[in-house]
Amino acid sequence: MRLPRRLSSLSPFLLVSAVVGTLVALPSAQAVPAVPAVPAVPAVPASPSTATLDRATMSGGDVSWPQCSKRQGGYDLPLPSRGAGFVVVGLTKGLPFQENPCLDAQLAHVGSLGAKLAVYSFAAYPTSAQLASSGRSGPYDGSTRLGRLSNAGYAQGVWSATTLARRSVSVPFVWLDVEPRKVQNWPRSDQAGNRAVIAGAVKALQDAGYGVGFYSYANGWKEITGGMRSSLPVWATAGRRGRAAAEAMCDTPSFSGGPVMIAQWYDSVRDSDVTCARMSGAVTVATSELAPYRGLVLSRGDRGKAVSALQRRLGVPESGNFNAALEKKVRSFQKARGLAADGVVGPKTWKALGATTVRVERQGASLEDTFFGTV
Repeated sequence: MRLPRRLSSLSPFLLVSAVVGTLVALPSAQAVPAVPAVPAVPAVPASPSTATLDRATMSGGDVSWPQCSKRQGGYDLPLPSRGAGFVVVGLTKGLPFQENPCLDAQLAHVGSLGAKLAVYSFAAYPTSAQLASSGRSGPYDGSTRLGRLSNAGYAQGVWSATTLARRSVSVPFVWLDVEPRKVQNWPRSDQAGNRAVIAGAVKALQDAGYGVGFYSYANGWKEITGGMRSSLPVWATAGRRGRAAAEAMCDTPSFSGGPVMIAQWYDSVRDSDVTCARMSGAVTVATSELAPYRGLVLSRGDRGKAVSALQRRLGVPESGNFNAALEKKVRSFQKARGLAADGVVGPKTWKALGATTVRVERQGASLEDTFFGTV
């Protein structure tokens, strides 16, 4: 990300697990409590109604300290304007225990828009001082290293819940931002400790009555957690690749395995977001073999099922390897469609290939009240 900031299946419990899928041993006999129940999605009806993707989603944005004034330590970036369906507001100034200096003003702005409200908070590996002050008190065994780290994470979650309690807002859910930082960074050499901190933060928010989900991205999540698997909801980011790539992430396996409920993209000025169709009680059904891969960017050297599907679409011998022959075919296709003939398959090329075509089917009740509240 360009600026320091943030940031089931709908199974109602946390699976804090290692890459191999086994449950990580948390430093306490007390089990991680259940996430507040998320309504089950009913089966697709025999004759489902259909809708456009736009009607099944809601557009919004996210803000935090970078949108504060320069006097407050921000960058004076613009706030979402009227018409935003929701706004995700950051509680911190990029680190635990450091409050967003214009939090109250941003909450008031969301209220003036009449938009739905969501919030997020940062998690981070504790400093030595934080570990000393909170590591031995909390629900975990403070005589062990992982127990102290979980207690430190718990303190981060308690701070977030307390920060919310001081405001006259009603939100049922807190997104937990887990990503590498330039300051107070997660150590790559202690992924077990990182997972312990995250588990503590999640537990504290759950103990306070909030649902919890994760904001991150694949490489950052793997670097920090070792690829921890979780059923908790996901807020995914497409970075600078635009709305089409963000919407595609709703149907792409997430960094943790949890269901993607919100997808983000950004430019140099704004962070934009869109809810996934499943949040409104709908599901997107691919009408193209390429649709599941439309959130990816493919280029020479890549391998896998997405490359095989691309080769079939372009009539190149199927090998699963993005080789010179496929690159040449992609360049030719791009040139014929008036696209930049760079041989890289991104959002515009996927769209030209027909990969963005999906059908939206209504399934059941909206889940928006599970994730959004009001000012």
